Amino acid sequence: MNGIERLKQHVKGFARATKYEIIISHDFITATPYQFTASASNIPKLEYGVTAVKRWGVSKNLPISVDYDAIDITFYMDIDFAVYNAFIKWMDQVADREKMIFNFYDNYVKTISFKLFDDDETVKHSVQLINAWPRAVSSYQIGADKVDEFLEFTVTFEYERVKFNAKEL
Repeated sequence: MNGIERLKQHVKGFARATKYEIIISHDFITATPYQFTASASNIPKLEYGVTAVKRWGVSKNLPISVDYDAIDITFYMDIDFAVYNAFIKWMDQVADREKMIFNFYDNYVKTISFKLFDDDETVKHSVQLINAWPRAVSSYQIGADKVDEFLEFTVTFEYERVKFNAKEL
């Protein structure tokens, strides 16, 4: 019996990277939660910032902060560009680009929820990005060579903190 077969005996199943949904606390239009169709995303890592502390001649790293990387979510473009325009509108909530005036933080942050499912459509894992906001909305490519492709764009999000296996989804 090889290593993969032995592993399968001890594991109930494997998580699927293709079974998920993304919900943003509201879409700025209807003020209700909105589920987006995304082609790809990364789930944030959890990492502690450390500093070397020396005590009695021995130096060791101790945690001093919780560090989160920005995440990218790639969305499919709908035929009416409503999804793209919703993110542009959210970006406009962050700042007035003509006057270069930035809004108050509490006025533009939202919760982004990820639900990951098993083959039976049961939620097996969940993640919430608390106080998330869009830092960038990417360009999108058009061209004659893209006959069988859907338009996609990527939004880069910053967030204050993350909850893994959040129960209130």
